[in-house]
Amino acid sequence: MKIVAGFDAGTHGVRCLLVDFDGKVIAEDRENYPCYYPNPGWVEQEPEDWWNALKNALKKALNKAKLDGREISAISIAHQRCTIVPVNENGKPLMRAILWNDRRCVEQVNWAIKEIGENKIYNRTGYPPATAWSAYKAMWVRDNNPEIYKKAYKWLLTHDYLVYKLTGEMKTSSSSATMTGILDIAKLTEWARDVIDALGLEAETWPEIYEPGEILGQVSKSAAEELGIPEGIPVAAGSGDQPSGALGCAVVREDTMSVNLGTSVVIETVLTSLKLDQKRRYFLEYNPAGLYAPESTIMGGTRTIDWYIENFFEKKEGVFEILENAVKKIPPGNLGLTIIPYWSSALVPYWDPGARGVIYGFGFTHGKYHLYRAILEGIAFEVRKLIEFIKEATGNEYNRIVLHGGGSSSQVWCQIFADILNKPVSTLMNKEATAFGAAIIALKAAGAYKTVREAAEAAVKVKKTYEPIPENVKLYEDLYSIYKHFYDKIKDDVSRVSKITGYYP
Repeated sequence: MKIVAGFDAGTHGVRCLLVDFDGKVIAEDRENYPCYYPNPGWVEQEPEDWWNALKNALKKALNKAKLDGREISAISIAHQRCTIVPVNENGKPLMRAILWNDRRCVEQVNWAIKEIGENKIYNRTGYPPATAWSAYKAMWVRDNNPEIYKKAYKWLLTHDYLVYKLTGEMKTSSSSATMTGILDIAKLTEWARDVIDALGLEAETWPEIYEPGEILGQVSKSAAEELGIPEGIPVAAGSGDQPSGALGCAVVREDTMSVNLGTSVVIETVLTSLKLDQKRRYFLEYNPAGLYAPESTIMGGTRTIDWYIENFFEKKEGVFEILENAVKKIPPGNLGLTIIPYWSSALVPYWDPGARGVIYGFGFTHGKYHLYRAILEGIAFEVRKLIEFIKEATGNEYNRIVLHGGGSSSQVWCQIFADILNKPVSTLMNKEATAFGAAIIALKAAGAYKTVREAAEAAVKVKKTYEPIPENVKLYEDLYSIYKHFYDKIKDDVSRVSKITGYYP
């Protein structure tokens, strides 16, 4: 049997999928790791935890499949984007990695906006300054830990660090590097050196860029011994987790869109040519099939659900089944209780690190399960709002919408999405689309398919389609007409709260 290994090195752990040349998942497993929160708004991880998790996830998946690794024809990695770590010449981390959802670099972002200008940076990179992007995290290290900054030989993304551990090569992918905020969005395999210079960074400390699917190196002898697999297995340039997830949903046509119901909720589609939007209604990713990928994100996605469970349930066992059954009994519209899911700031359309979550419509009839349904409906409302921005900017109509990620396991939530979007929405046979996207890249690299697009269209299978219920659609239309303008009326005051308290969510 010939197989490939696709990895998703996400916010909370590494998932490994073993996939045969027909696109069938042979086995999967995962290994988790912790996050650290040393200060409000800070989020960090130990890069060595990524490597140990990758090793353990692979070993567990191979054991499930009763394989020893000799059948692996190629490896590729999807990863949590923006997360960055400086390393020395030997690849040793000089500090903990700063995660994508870390908000410590507000001052650096504000400086770039004032001194360089959003338009200049956006037109060169596809990304206006924001606290999520890697370059501004590197600026924070420069300004606050100059000794570490001086020692930095390379700044590596999660993908890059794991590629280095596998192969000894410090290389990245154009589909991984977009959210550094300093990629040349037109040339894709080059850094925007003028922006890097203007930010006061050094271009030579960022790794060489390759197209997704290109072979970056082979598994080294030392890595093979640690992993328990043969050396020499090719490692293909991978992708950021969201474009990989879109690929794993076969989003390779302009009328198709994916919604990842993960830690952050991410909407992504594709364009056949570069199209910047001066109104910032999306930012541009790069789909591994060789397509530009308009994207928008709710930073507080299923992490908002985690927050809810952590604070309202002492016993976590069986909680999702309890919640699923409870919200079925609550009518659509939730008796008016609604949330705006900015628990972790807001990107499109506000680009405001001081944005915060809002709950409105409380009454004495509401209980804790109504709050849960408010989270589900509020995120779906926000997804609709972001999709409308993308439609306005691209002029495209989206006839196929695919839900993936952990949240797509909830049938209640999938139906809410169909009703609020007033579109059929589909789920997949393999809900772990991100790791599957990495496997699709590996299938192309292994020669199972001629192109990444061909691999995606052949391998991805739909599990179920949810149709909108007309009476629910009408109710949600009325509620959405209120929702879509609500935050605009209070956004300045909410942002002031963050400035007054010094806490940026």
